Amino acid sequence: KLSEIIQRCSAEELTRLGLGPPPRPRVPRNLDKMPVQQRIKTIQGIISAFQYNHTPSNYFNVNKDRPFCRIMDTARDIQRDALPIKCIEGAILGLFFTCGHEDLDRMALRFKTTAGGNIYRHIVLAIRHRPSANWGAVGLSRRDELMYKEMGYDSLAALVT
Repeated sequence: KLSEIIQRCSAEELTRLGLGPPPRPRVPRNLDKMPVQQRIKTIQGIISAFQYNHTPSNYFNVNKDRPFCRIMDTARDIQRDALPIKCIEGAILGLFFTCGHEDLDRMALRFKTTAGGNIYRHIVLAIRHRPSANWGAVGLSRRDELMYKEMGYDSLAALVT
């Protein structure tokens, strides 16, 4: 019965009830012209604007064993649908937003944490700025300290410790 009522509502009525479509993060047009520190912080802001998906299922294809172009298609789907995402989707968005930036090297960084006797797997996108050789990371996690790291680490080892 509730679904019938929702289907009869206009988009404006649903929005007033807090049931409108999720907000879509805006990507600045001049991202590639920003200084690296600001660029990475902006990319992290875009990723963080997505809600974290606390459910056990994924809304997107997160298979990492696909051609790069298909992974980029997933990034476009994530932006279009603006559904909640997990850390893998955050790393995919990081790849998408840094694609074509010749001054950046990127690599997926996977790690595990334990809490309450449970093991949790994470993935972020580690980024190296070639001219300065500084490292940073972008991504999404339930815990802030496990995702974004500002550019400024001297090595990958310094980034992960």
